[in-house]
Formats: sequence, structure tokens, C-alpha cells
Amino acid sequence: MASAVRARITELLDARGDAPGRKGVTALLLTAIAAATIFGLFATLPELDAGARLRLRFLGGAAVIVFTVEFLLRLWIAPSRRHYILSFPGVVDFLTVLPFWLHLAGIATPMAVILGMLLASVKLARYVPGFGLVAAVFRAERRALFAALVGTLSGDEARLRDMFDVFFTDTDCNWRMTLVPKQERVRAKVDGIEIAGNSGSIVEILLKLANGDRSVLTIREAE
Repeated sequence: MASAVRARITELLDARGDAPGRKGVTALLLTAIAAATIFGLFATLPELDAGARLRLRFLGGAAVIVFTVEFLLRLWIAPSRRHYILSFPGVVDFLTVLPFWLHLAGIATPMAVILGMLLASVKLARYVPGFGLVAAVFRAERRALFAALVGTLSGDEARLRDMFDVFFTDTDCNWRMTLVPKQERVRAKVDGIEIAGNSGSIVEILLKLANGDRSVLTIREAE
């Protein structure tokens, strides 16, 4: 009986399967991801009134309950629970819900809850093939990509040039910096990173993958 239930749950949680009911479960999880992302993006806005904050808390709480059930079910059906916990998806699943429950226990801060909610967006890697590829690249080459972002934000040119060939163009107040990885292992997955801005601000980060896919992060001032 338990094995049949486990098999049924595995089918329902298979993002690319075709089992009856799977689309409904996927829709529920995607809705929870959207709700968590909305909470993470808007929870810190000071101009929100009490009613809006209450609705945000409801969205966030409902999303965490869905994610907690999902995490426990994935843990139960995993062939190796240790492997799931230590895998990238397992770590994301766990860290998405942990801050919320620690906050209820008086241990974690509200900001930790917000960060956990924003982390839920990484769960899209299970459902969006292109997003999954980007997440895999970030996971595999996180040192190089982290060095690029930290070096840019801190102005540490030596750190950038240690790992990238750096090309810079400047037109009036706009500038664009192109980073080409020096390591062949990184170049096999990432063609380059383009970081654009105006004056002293970064407005766009473009990650160009070796297979031709692109991922763009646009940064704008809140209105």
C-alpha cells in the first residue's frame, strides 16, 4: 500500500510527466512560487497599508505551507533521502521553508523569511527548461560568476582580470563591460557576461550561455 502511494506521489510531482492530476499539482506549485515571489518583492515596502500587508502575509503563509508539504513528500519518496537533502533542488526546497518556521519559533528574522521566499523562484528550474539550464550553469560555475559580480560591484579590477578577459566601452553616461571567461571549463558553458549601466549604477546583467541561450536581469529604480 505504501509503495503504491509513494509511486502515485512520485508521478504527481514529476514536472514533465503526464500522469492524471499532475498538471493540477504543477499549477498549484507554480502558483505558490508566484505568491512567494510577490511576498518577497513587496513585503519590505514601507508604504503598504495594513490591509495589503495582511494579504501579503496570507500569500506568503499559504505558499510556505504548500512548499513544506512538497518538501516532506519529496523527502518521503526519495530513493535516497540523504542524496535529496544534499542535492541542489533539495537544498533549495529546504531553505525556502526553513526561515519561516524558524521565525515562528522566534529564531529567524523577518528578512530571513523574505530571502527564503525569493529563493522559491529557483524552484522554476524544475518546470522551465531554459531556467533549469541557467540554474545548472550558476550551480556549476558559481565561483566565476560570483567573482564577476563581486568584482564589478566593489571595483576590484584585479579580481575580475584574474578570471576574465575584460572589455569596456563607454558612451556619454552609459557604459558596458564584457567579461569573457579565461578558463576553458567555464567557457564550455558560458560565452560571456555583459554588465551595463549608467553613471555609477548597474542596470542590466546579461549571461550568455555557450549553447546560445541568454538570461537577462534588468535592474530599475522603484517608482
